[in-house]
Amino acid sequence: MATQAPPQALTQPPAASEKPKPSAASQAEVLTPKPVVAQEQPIEGTYARAGENQLWLGRAEINKRDNGIYHLEVNVTSGFAHHIGSIESDFTVTSGKVNLLNEEYDDVSVTFAENRLVIDYPDSKLFGGHNAEPRGTYYLFKSPIDPPFLAKLYDAAKLEPSYREGFTDIRTVNADQGKQLLLLQSYSAIHRSNVVSEQVVVYDEHSKEFNVIGEIDTVNRRKVADRLKGFGYSEDLVYLATRKVEFERYQETMMKRFDNAGNSGLEAPLSEQEAFFIATGIGGVTGHADNRRNEDNIGSIFIQEVSSSDDEKVTIHEYEAVRNGDDDEHTATGNWIHVDRATGSVTDMFDEK
Repeated sequence: MATQAPPQALTQPPAASEKPKPSAASQAEVLTPKPVVAQEQPIEGTYARAGENQLWLGRAEINKRDNGIYHLEVNVTSGFAHHIGSIESDFTVTSGKVNLLNEEYDDVSVTFAENRLVIDYPDSKLFGGHNAEPRGTYYLFKSPIDPPFLAKLYDAAKLEPSYREGFTDIRTVNADQGKQLLLLQSYSAIHRSNVVSEQVVVYDEHSKEFNVIGEIDTVNRRKVADRLKGFGYSEDLVYLATRKVEFERYQETMMKRFDNAGNSGLEAPLSEQEAFFIATGIGGVTGHADNRRNEDNIGSIFIQEVSSSDDEKVTIHEYEAVRNGDDDEHTATGNWIHVDRATGSVTDMFDEK
């Protein structure tokens, strides 16, 4: 069976026995890989499927070995039941043709081009579980080097040198009709696990041009979203591009529910603790304080806490408790964040028109 695409954002996750409903764009991307012009040598690094998420994750790793030999490892997981699929083999490249050295994959074709690789094989072959076949297109996610494609992308986005050479993830949110909607997530030069910058870029495979939509932060998120909507992108895709972290936290929450209680665990509205985690990344609580005051109790405490909730949403208040002295104490609101208790979608006061 051909692999199906993941569910889109803002919809209630399907039961484990249901097939995720693919969008037309994602279905075309995975089920019928587009012909690509082969290149002589593959790019080392990690590749990922367009629109991947925690319920539908596909990664391919390319590593170079000695004597012109490369290694390919592909792993796919799908659904709440965690169906898996995989392919692993050394390979060589001769005149642009990939030759997999593992005889098990004699009917598998692998093609590299620009920033992607395509895996295909007959329907009679099975290398994965339900919705977890490795067949499909994978886009360059990160590389320890900056090949021409990444160098041009980073230059267009005016990415600082400290964020290059493997320290920026390129998430392909969508790749319909030769337009790649890319989310660049750059990591701190000091704390490499911290995402410090996110940018949205659209790459046109035909013209080879990069259109930098903008950097995502609290204030600019709505501007980026409006520009994407102006280009015809759907609400779901815009949410995935501008609220990727929150969407993945929502899916993580649903996966934990399913693991603990099965299908019935997916039905209840989000609790205040779950909503707080989706919005802030802090689990198991409904409030958090980061005390930045000095030993004389001068400075600020940065506070996040659930301020209210009803049947439809949970509202979180982010504010700063400032103390400059005995006669100078005040609070300053940073944001009001709203989490939909049915869908997990997040909005804040900067989204309001």
